[in-house]
Amino acid sequence: MLKEKLNMEDRKNKIINGEYMSKNRKKKNQYKNIGTNNLNYTNKLREDDVVIILQDIEFAWNKKDISKVKQMWNENYSFKEILKEIKREGDELFLLLLHLARKNQIKERVGFIWGK
Repeated sequence: MLKEKLNMEDRKNKIINGEYMSKNRKKKNQYKNIGTNNLNYTNKLREDDVVIILQDIEFAWNKKDISKVKQMWNENYSFKEILKEIKREGDELFLLLLHLARKNQIKERVGFIWGK
């Protein structure tokens, strides 16, 4: 029974690691945990050579806070004032502003990121 369990564990691990997959499926799945939009770049990476960055940053935002940030941005509040109001890390706010700018949801303003 113990030997059977070990064999089942070995088989399970082989399936997870893609050892029972065709070569094409293996190639597709070797990058399954790599988050990037640039597939040409991703295809050049090997999973053991990859470092996932910014894992300590919270990317989730509630819609109320996003609306508040957009309102404060449009009213020319400074970056520091927005940080105090929403009580988030500076990196997180910066990334939200970058996201909003890329989606054309905020515009360039006098004083740029620092505001008034």
